[in-house]
Amino acid sequence: MVAEVDPAWIEQALTLTGTVSLRRRRLPAERIVWLVVGLALFKNEPLWLIVQQLGLACGEGAVPAPSVTVQARQRLGEAPLAALFEQLAQVWGATAPPESARFQGLRSYAVDGVVWSMPDTTENRQAFAGGRSPSGDGA
Repeated sequence: MVAEVDPAWIEQALTLTGTVSLRRRRLPAERIVWLVVGLALFKNEPLWLIVQQLGLACGEGAVPAPSVTVQARQRLGEAPLAALFEQLAQVWGATAPPESARFQGLRSYAVDGVVWSMPDTTENRQAFAGGRSPSGDGA
């Protein structure tokens, strides 16, 4: 997914929302956006590990303390991420996906490791099917 996000779009989102790093920080705004993307991809990993694995800290030395990343995310706010989402939705949504790529009439870009719980009724089983294992049907 990271290859699908053009770094210029991040700069554009930051510019559109007036979010700029006035001074050079260890974690400037554009790198915090990448951190949020990393949080979505590596949701079970601690912040410091994501910063380290993605090489987000500027300068030499150790990875910033988790409190620094939390403060940086708060400074960034949600506006640049919303602008980036709109940009991605426009680009990725430019071509209509085949009907098989839709879920309940909505575009589905990716679903991984998600489980939706619902009552085990005849209607739901007809609409959504159910789990299956070698020992038979599941709920």
